[in-house]
Amino acid sequence: MSIEVDDLRNEIKVEAVAGDGAFELEAFAAVFARRLEDAEAAANLNVEPLRCNGPRRKRLELLGYGESPLEQSLVILAGRYFGRDATLTMTDAKDSIGRATGYIEAAVDGWLTTHLEMSSREWEYADYFSKQIRGGKIARIRVILITDGLMSGRIRTVESGTVAGLKATYEIWDQRRIVDATLPERGSEDIRVDFTKWLSDGLPCLVAPSNDETTRTYLAVIPARVLAEVFDEYGSLLLESNVRTFLSARGQVNRGIQSTLAQEPARFLAYNNGLTTTATEVELGRSSECTTIRSLHRWQIVNGGQTTASIAHFLRNNKSEDIIDEVSIQMKLVTVSESDSATVVQAVAKYANSQNRVSAADLFSTHEFHIRMEQISRRLKAPAKEGHQYQTGWFYERARGQWENDRTARGSAGEQAKFELEYPKSQRITKTDWAKYDYCWNQHPDLVSKGAQSVF
Repeated sequence: MSIEVDDLRNEIKVEAVAGDGAFELEAFAAVFARRLEDAEAAANLNVEPLRCNGPRRKRLELLGYGESPLEQSLVILAGRYFGRDATLTMTDAKDSIGRATGYIEAAVDGWLTTHLEMSSREWEYADYFSKQIRGGKIARIRVILITDGLMSGRIRTVESGTVAGLKATYEIWDQRRIVDATLPERGSEDIRVDFTKWLSDGLPCLVAPSNDETTRTYLAVIPARVLAEVFDEYGSLLLESNVRTFLSARGQVNRGIQSTLAQEPARFLAYNNGLTTTATEVELGRSSECTTIRSLHRWQIVNGGQTTASIAHFLRNNKSEDIIDEVSIQMKLVTVSESDSATVVQAVAKYANSQNRVSAADLFSTHEFHIRMEQISRRLKAPAKEGHQYQTGWFYERARGQWENDRTARGSAGEQAKFELEYPKSQRITKTDWAKYDYCWNQHPDLVSKGAQSVF
C-alpha cells in the first residue's frame, strides 16, 4: 500500500507543478476528483475551490461540485488536505463537511449573494447553486469528503441529514479508499466482449473445419466502427499480447491507414492485412443466414494492433464522418484453452508477424521478463531533480511505441504535458536499451558495438 500512497502523493505534486502554479490543495482536489471518476464513484466533477466567511464569520469552503440531471443530485466536494500522513478524526470530518454544507445553505438562504462582492467567484457560484436548488432542479445532495490522511478507526458511519432542506448523504474517501478503488485489477482475463451490443445477432463468421480439439479457428469481417468502439471501451487491454502498439499517425504504415480511411474507405478491406486475434472462449449464435459470434472471453488482438488503434484514432478525430461505416476489416479468431493460452498466443503472435517488418525485440515483448520490467518501472520513481518537489517515473517500453501511445491517449495538450512531466521521454527505456546497459555493465563493449538488435 505504501508504494501506491507514494504514487498518489507524487501525482499531487506533479499536478501542482503542471497546473501553472496551482496550490497543492487544488492539485489534491484535481487528483482525487480524477480518481473518483476513474473508479466510477462520481462523474462530471468540477474542481472549483470556493472560500469565504459566512454568517457569524463562520469559515465556508468547498473544493468542487458535480451535477447529475438524471438523478437530480448535486455532488459537493469537501476536503481536508494534510500533505503528510495524518489521521482524520470525526472532529476533522465534521468541520470539513460543515464548511462545505454551510456554503450551500448560506447560498440558498441568500446570505452569500447579499454580503459578497458580485464580482467574486464565490458570489457567482452561490447564485448558481441557489437558483438550481430553489428552482427544483436538485432533489438531493451528496457530500464527498476527500482527504489524503487516514480515516480514524473510530469513524464508523456518518448519518444522513439535510442540507438546505434537501436530503443529504455523506461519504469519506481517505487515502486508503481512493487507492484501493483505483488499483488496476482488470486484466485480459476479465475482458468479455459482447458483440450483441452493436450487432443484434452477433458477428457473422465462418467456422473452419479442424481435428484439433484444443484450438478452433473462425473467420469474420468486422465493421470498423464496432472495432473502434470496442477498443475505446477496453483500450490497451486488448493489445496485451500484441508485439507493438499504435506507433502514432506519423509513421508510414499508419499514415497509409489514415489516408485509406479518408480517401478510399470502401477499399480498406482489400488493402489491409486484417487482424489475427485469440480468445479463450467463444459464444456462438445463429442468425437467419449464418453462424455468429455473440461474445468472446479474453479477446486479444495479437496482430493488427496498429490497424485497430489507427481506426479508433481516425474515428475520434472525425466524429461526424459517416465514411467509417463503409469500412470493414477481415479477422481471424483462434480460440485456445486456458491451460495453453500463454504458449499458443505467443506462437500465434510470432507466426502472424513473421511476414511483417517486426524486429526480434518486438517478438519478445510478451515475455514474462519484459512484462515484469514494465510493472517495476511504473512503480519505481527516479530521484527528484535538484530544486524539484516531485519525482518522475521511468518508462520501460515493453511494446514499441508504447510511450507515444500512452501520451496521446491522455487527450488534451495539458494532460499530455502532465504525462511528459511524470514520464520524461529521456527516461524512456526500450528493450534494446536495456540489453545494451546489461552488456555494458558486464563489460562487453565488443558485443554492444554490434548494434541494438544484435545485442538483444
